[in-house]
Amino acid sequence: MQDRRGRLEFYIAAAGAVIVDQLSKFIVKSILPKSETITIIPDVFDITSYYNKGAAFGLMEGSRELLVLISIVAIFAIVKLRYQRSKSRLLAVSLGLILGGALGNLIDRLTINAVYDFLDFHRWPVFNLADVAVTIGGALLVIYWIKTPREI
Repeated sequence: MQDRRGRLEFYIAAAGAVIVDQLSKFIVKSILPKSETITIIPDVFDITSYYNKGAAFGLMEGSRELLVLISIVAIFAIVKLRYQRSKSRLLAVSLGLILGGALGNLIDRLTINAVYDFLDFHRWPVFNLADVAVTIGGALLVIYWIKTPREI
């Protein structure tokens, strides 16, 4: 029963991350023209329409095919890890969030040849909710590794 619940939580986290990411991008793109900004908190936070043709922080710009391949390999690795260690709910949710974030950005790369970013905290590169899902999933994964006893 616990494995079935973990599997459900994995898919709910992944699907939720993809849906929230793609819906937020659709809404922002529909109200904000390309390369425009709406100030939310002056000098702190804006909504900025930005098409990132690279990876995180704009690295590897112009390497779309390689970034798509890396995303696909990462997605398969996440799914494989999920099924190798299927008993933990924390692991299921963390991997589901990472998977959903990876899928959200992969959808962008395949459909618009870039990743659409819009969350602009002035002292940080512009990002999106898929990136947030990957970051939260990664943090939960670290917590899982810290809390899970290992055999030596």
